[in-house]
Amino acid sequence: MKQLALVLLSILLAPPAIAQDGAMGDMTIVGSAIAQGQIAEIEARKRSPGQTSRRTSEASSATRARANCARKAAFRARYGASDPRVLQLYRLCARAGY
Repeated sequence: MKQLALVLLSILLAPPAIAQDGAMGDMTIVGSAIAQGQIAEIEARKRSPGQTSRRTSEASSATRARANCARKAAFRARYGASDPRVLQLYRLCARAGY
């Protein structure tokens, strides 16, 4: 009687366990496909003749720095000549050559 109960219990519990294993295998495949897509996108960006995001951000950073250095007199008038932020702005602009 105990053996029959164990057999019935194992038959009832086997399908959900198999289904869980199959679902996890599918998620692994999906995860690796996503990773492959990201790798392919990175490789395509390396091969493209256009600017990458790093070059774009460097260019926009230099543009912002140039614009802020052009307005350093306005910052000095607004915050005062002895404000540490103004002094640092003047040092950074002098180092950058603006």
